[in-house]
Amino acid sequence: MKKGHLILTIMLIIVMGLAAISCGPKENGKPSEPGQESSNGTESTSQSCSVGIVVKSLDNDYYTTLRNGAEKRAKEKGVDLTFVAPNSETDVQGQVDMIANLIAAKVDVLAVCPSDDEATLPVIQEAGEAGIPVIAVDNDTSYDKKLTFIGTGNFEAALEGGKYCAEQVGKGAKAIMLRGPEGSSNHDQRRDGYIEALTKGGVEILEIKDCACDASTAMSAIEDFSTFYDDIDLIICTNDTMAIGAQRAVETGNLDTLVFGFDGSLDVCKGTAEGKFLGTVAQDPYSMGVIAIDAALDIVAGKKIEERIDSGCTVVTKENAQSFIDLLEEQSK
Repeated sequence: MKKGHLILTIMLIIVMGLAAISCGPKENGKPSEPGQESSNGTESTSQSCSVGIVVKSLDNDYYTTLRNGAEKRAKEKGVDLTFVAPNSETDVQGQVDMIANLIAAKVDVLAVCPSDDEATLPVIQEAGEAGIPVIAVDNDTSYDKKLTFIGTGNFEAALEGGKYCAEQVGKGAKAIMLRGPEGSSNHDQRRDGYIEALTKGGVEILEIKDCACDASTAMSAIEDFSTFYDDIDLIICTNDTMAIGAQRAVETGNLDTLVFGFDGSLDVCKGTAEGKFLGTVAQDPYSMGVIAIDAALDIVAGKKIEERIDSGCTVVTKENAQSFIDLLEEQSK
């Protein structure tokens, strides 16, 4: 073989080898479960990176907003995205099964928002053992080999929200707190932030009730509490779904009680602008979804990412609610 031909052959082999370096084909197909799975709508190719994101539920617009951010970014970047969630935040086993499905599908990166850290830890560890990089989104995991946590500093955010509430109701006021499921670290941290802020502000916390992030449960709880306590000045919640249920109870019972949420959902922001809610702590789930896709791409590319990525938060009040409404409506397009 002539020397020129040999060089050309070697160059072709190198080019072919480089072209083969990618995330590789994945067998991502699995039975769809109605109401549980969404896709970014792009056609998967053998060269695309596959990312699986599992959140707690798609039963509220907070996680659908996170999905919208992830889907838009995935489409822009040509990422093969599988976004799944059980029907309820309390369906922990359903979430565990979905994580297991993504491991079996051999996704390139797994992003998890665990409903229950202890219950999901074993299956998340299985992902790591299978060689799948793990990142946490919105709710952290105690898995010690996760590469990053993307989300809000829940304690700090609740502390700011609680300070605002204490200022509005004043010293000597009485409050009821409605929280999400026991075992959910973000709800534990929000509870602790609220307790510290309200206590320092001279607000008495009458009860802390686990309402499992369910509006109907929250409504029933407030209806019951209103028969036990003559004066409830504030109902402070660790998510907006429970705040919506609490506000229904306040409205139907004609109670003179302020309701404050956490998440910055469109419904509660609109209600805040109308004076139905005292406010909410707005996280940025849309940005969480975008950042999760970017982080996954960096991981696949071998880049180092930060161990903690704070997506930020703001206390939404009647004065600034409209700006958040405009933003959320834009993000939903």
